[in-house]
Amino acid sequence: DVSHELRTPLTVISGYLEMLGDADLNPGIRRAVKQMGEQGDRMKSLVNDLLHLSKLESNNAGTGSQWFEFQPLCAISIDQLKAYIPTSLTGEKLLGAEIHCDCISDIEVFGFADEMSSVLSNLITNAIKYGRKEGQAAQVNISIQNTHGGVEISVSDKGEGIASSHLAHLTERFYRVDESRESTVGGSGLGLAIVRHALEHHDAPLKIESTLGLGSRFSFIIPAERIRHKQN
Repeated sequence: DVSHELRTPLTVISGYLEMLGDADLNPGIRRAVKQMGEQGDRMKSLVNDLLHLSKLESNNAGTGSQWFEFQPLCAISIDQLKAYIPTSLTGEKLLGAEIHCDCISDIEVFGFADEMSSVLSNLITNAIKYGRKEGQAAQVNISIQNTHGGVEISVSDKGEGIASSHLAHLTERFYRVDESRESTVGGSGLGLAIVRHALEHHDAPLKIESTLGLGSRFSFIIPAERIRHKQN
């Protein structure tokens, strides 16, 4: 309810800020308007994530499932994020990412295409934002491979890694590993909570592995009963 109520005032505020951004303002005021606009965009993103998470939590996983092609879904997520360049909260453009994909032949999944798209987008976006070492572009690898019991999908990076004490808490709402890191690239703190709930609807628990200084790997196995290989 709160998220819905926030949408209208945020839209109005953003609209006026956009109008002010086009006006002839002195540099100091222009900079302030730009920063307010960026923070407004962050708030809108937070509201959208809250609404998405609420929808996932209330969705009956047994209703509306259907077969969908997985590889085109993955390809769209990768194409959309190849050009994604994170921006720090100070407006500084960070280096982008090199994304590699190692995928098996086409498969179909029984579930929710929009939810799986959200899973992939969140995991890849996180890898681009946090899976980097200072001054370097992120190195992101996506793997889709047959494994015992189904098909394993993983997104890994070669960033700074995450201490083991944090791993069990990463899918909690608003959990922060490092406030200083969050203050650099922002984020709602809801991405992995969204991933966890979406994967629960596909009987695919999220597995997180990480080593400090070497990087992180986020993976899940879609069970065999939800998979079928496309016939040529």
